[in-house]
This record gives sequence, C-alpha cells and structure tokens, in this order.
Amino acid sequence: MPKPTPQHRAGDACPTCGRVLPRSKVGDTKLARALFGRRADELLSVRQAAAQAGVDHSTYYRTEAGKTPDLATFVRLATWLGDALEDYV
Repeated sequence: MPKPTPQHRAGDACPTCGRVLPRSKVGDTKLARALFGRRADELLSVRQAAAQAGVDHSTYYRTEAGKTPDLATFVRLATWLGDALEDYV
C-alpha cells in the first residue's frame, strides 16, 4: 500500500485496508475532512481513531461521513484533532 500524503480527501485509499474511499463516504464538512485526514495520516482504523478520541466508533464514522455530532462529541473530536472549537463553527 502506498504511503499516504499529508493531504487526504475522499477518493484516496483507506489508510488501513487500501480500498479507495468513495467521495460519498467522507463528508463535506471541515470537521469530517479533518477527521479523515488525521486518521489517514496516522494509518488508523475508524475504531482506533474513535478510541483515541474517546468516542464510540459509530459516532466517529457518522461524523466523518458529515453528520453533525452532539456538543460533547464535538468537543472531544476537536480536542483530539488539537484544534480550537472555533475552527469548525
């Protein structure tokens, strides 16, 4: 599997299995793109990224797909990304 580049987008290879992710699987929100980018940069599965962020894997997956999380989840994810909350509002 080729090493991922620092910038990842939908259409890139999944960091753990190598499959190309359809554009519909990664949401078009700044938070979704940031979550996928960090996960891809660190070669993490959704379950691994969710565990590191302190959220349920299904919640992580939905947020990466573009759904808006609740406030507590939003804070955990933004903190895990190392970004200010204002970056995503």
